[in-house]
Amino acid sequence: MIQILGIKRVLILGMIVCVNLFLGALVYGLLMPHEEQARKELSSLEGQISSRRQEIEGIRGEIDRFASQKDQFDELHKMGFFSSQNRILARAKFDELRELSKILTAKYKIDKASYETNDQISRAGHVILKSSVTVGIEAIDDVDIYRFLYLLDTAFPGHAAVESLKINKNQDVTQALLRQIGNGIPTALVNGELTFVWRTVLPEDQAGAVIQSDQKRGM
Repeated sequence: MIQILGIKRVLILGMIVCVNLFLGALVYGLLMPHEEQARKELSSLEGQISSRRQEIEGIRGEIDRFASQKDQFDELHKMGFFSSQNRILARAKFDELRELSKILTAKYKIDKASYETNDQISRAGHVILKSSVTVGIEAIDDVDIYRFLYLLDTAFPGHAAVESLKINKNQDVTQALLRQIGNGIPTALVNGELTFVWRTVLPEDQAGAVIQSDQKRGM
């Protein structure tokens, strides 16, 4: 090979190979630490990006839950679930339900209000206020009593949880009674007794004011 290429060419080729090896080693020695550092930084950035994505997804979930809870809150607010259990307003509501249901009388008694324990409500600075209510009802037809019960569930402020309902027949329907009713004379053919628990959610200070008011009235 030396005879073919000549000593001078072989030496030149050898020098070129050495220079290339030297440059390769130099480049490898200089670039590899930087490449390794770049890989570490890239891995760290990928981890941070993944963490940020999880945080963003969490925030989106919180926003969705908040929107859902806000809708529920607005609906409960419309239902009067956050009313103060004002006894005067309750009387007006009972009168309204009596007229709408066509019952003849609705004599009610609201017991003293008390607290009901709920940890989630308490953490929000609110309490559940409950009062037991008894309603004596007189009507021409038992259908009117059921209509009153429906209106109580849908239109009474807060939540009315019915515990019992008793309906009794006062007297048999006769021609004389029908004529009396036809002449516009109110005649109770059935009577009933309804008991339910009235619940609302209030800030602690407002709930305390209701309980103090009941105590002053000697309820």
